[in-house]
Amino acid sequence: MVSGGPAWAGEGRKRVQERIQQVADRLAASPDAELHVLGLMLLRQHEALSQEALQQHSAVAGDGLLRLCEAWEQGFSEKPPPRPAVCAHLTPEQAWALNTVDRFGLALQGLAAARDEAAADLWLERATQNSPRITLLDRLAAALLAHAPPEWTPEDRADLALLGVALWSSQVMPSLQGLTRACRPDSAPAGSLRQQRCLAVAEALDRPPNTHLAAMIAQRLGEWHGWSLERLQRRHVELTAGTVASIGLIPTPAAHQEAPDVCTWLPRLRDHTVLLATQGEVVALADGVRRSGKTLHQWAQELPPFQARPWQAPASSPSQ
Repeated sequence: MVSGGPAWAGEGRKRVQERIQQVADRLAASPDAELHVLGLMLLRQHEALSQEALQQHSAVAGDGLLRLCEAWEQGFSEKPPPRPAVCAHLTPEQAWALNTVDRFGLALQGLAAARDEAAADLWLERATQNSPRITLLDRLAAALLAHAPPEWTPEDRADLALLGVALWSSQVMPSLQGLTRACRPDSAPAGSLRQQRCLAVAEALDRPPNTHLAAMIAQRLGEWHGWSLERLQRRHVELTAGTVASIGLIPTPAAHQEAPDVCTWLPRLRDHTVLLATQGEVVALADGVRRSGKTLHQWAQELPPFQARPWQAPASSPSQ
């Protein structure tokens, strides 16, 4: 995972990689189990994670190994290194025994990989029996910022925090395609056990700690399966206002203006990463709404209203 991503290239990319490796080494040496595993993930130490997960029976290391395997091909501008054998053989079912840390997220991954309806129902049921939680990757940006060497400048710290948020956003999103596929109205008809499970998962996704994408998916499932228009409109305003307000989190200079002083907005970025690490993305975005000084009622007057999207079965669906 040590990588600057596509936004960094050439010498700048090399410098970012060196800096994040420096912080990753500090994390890997931490006595905190989650910070230690985050460091190993950033350093791509799959062998160490595998040993701690399989031989030392560390659930946190097992979670880290799974997340590293999922993201192995991400974050490279060139061809990634060969996928480790441990990743190639780590199916969702095999991972279930390892991952007692985030079984809700793993259930959604299993649902995305399900090859038949029976498997989909199994993973959907497992999702209803577990709850979303703050994950290792939710802690990433705050952990990087907190473990930056004291001699680093505010600009260096800001770059590191932005890198952490970028890595989080590219790798933290759960496997939600399987959920939307399993919970389509033609797959989960009204009154069915499948529909009940889909609504239960939607409720779980709509509560903190959740990501903005998860809340949007929950809203879509709710629209398909009976949430009131009032609830859909209220959630639309909350989520859209959070997105719009967050645009100002990292200020960009207008034409012919100097870049804003990093010391003025770095504390806000730090607060955002702490909320992300402790309460989830939607709460972090809601903080931006609070800082805007406008009420949700005022936001509702400014934002376009919620537009219902009637269900349309895909052209290849048997229902057509």
